[in-house]
Amino acid sequence: MEQVSRILAGHQRNRTVFVDEAQDCHRFEKDILLSLYGANNLVVANGGKDQLVRHTELCNWEVSQNKKIAFKKYYTRNRSFRIKKTVADFCNFVAAQFNIDFHLEPMDAPDDGELLIDFRQQNPDTAVKEVFNHLALKGAVNGCTRYESLLVLLESNSQRATDQGELQERPAVMVSEHGNIRETLHRRKGGWKYMPGLETYKDRFWDGTIDDKSQQAVPGPHESRIIYYESCRGLESWSVACFALDKFFNQKLEEPDAALFLAEDLFLATDVEKRRQMFAATWVLMALTRVIDTLYIQLNDRESVFGKVVAAYLALDPAHVRELGPHLVKQ
Repeated sequence: MEQVSRILAGHQRNRTVFVDEAQDCHRFEKDILLSLYGANNLVVANGGKDQLVRHTELCNWEVSQNKKIAFKKYYTRNRSFRIKKTVADFCNFVAAQFNIDFHLEPMDAPDDGELLIDFRQQNPDTAVKEVFNHLALKGAVNGCTRYESLLVLLESNSQRATDQGELQERPAVMVSEHGNIRETLHRRKGGWKYMPGLETYKDRFWDGTIDDKSQQAVPGPHESRIIYYESCRGLESWSVACFALDKFFNQKLEEPDAALFLAEDLFLATDVEKRRQMFAATWVLMALTRVIDTLYIQLNDRESVFGKVVAAYLALDPAHVRELGPHLVKQ
């Protein structure tokens, strides 16, 4: 580290390093940055436990290597410069159900946006196409390209053309951010089950869920993006379509890291199930907050943990929120 510091000594001078999502850094990452650049040259945007995704405990930027750091702290409100009121209200409701201190304030806008809820499990291609047309049109009338108009988020273990994927012979080892090691088989998944039908309408999609992206070009302005939930952090779109969101919640609920989430919190240490649900809800909130105007959510089970939360919100009859039936009526 000392040798690296000497090499970077000239590079560091008069430079300021900005660290976004600093609450989610590992303590070693924090120590390296502080050793290389010094506390005087670092500006960190530090969120709360509701924004933990990579790790299960908050990174403390006030201490490094058992020493206190000189710093200045500036407090800001949890103000969004992207999300409109309808979706912000829904996010706050979801966070409250899982005891997450969110309190998101929406952006100032002439309208409040829209939330569409869909509990239908087996939507035909035509129904999905109708939803996409609705979302794409909303972006187009506001001057957005197709790339800017629609982002599609998928749960990685469902909504596929082959439910279980095709297992190859080659064994693989998965290592999580927290050092958990698990032996598995390399799984090659089928494509999204709606893709062939949508392509017959000559819609253009950039598929970020394929196994081999080495030959894939960057998405163009006329392509809507399709990616996994885990890859959506930092992205945004005028409209976002979330498929099998309750399955994604359940997937995160069962991950080994869910039991480690905020395990050092004195008030939560003994309530493992509560911490698991908070972990899953944190991931869901990351997906929900990718949207600017209109959010479409498809769920498979009204009686699932997350399905019940959404159903309870619908029962409040909030403005600009609709549950979809056989047809998407009003445009």
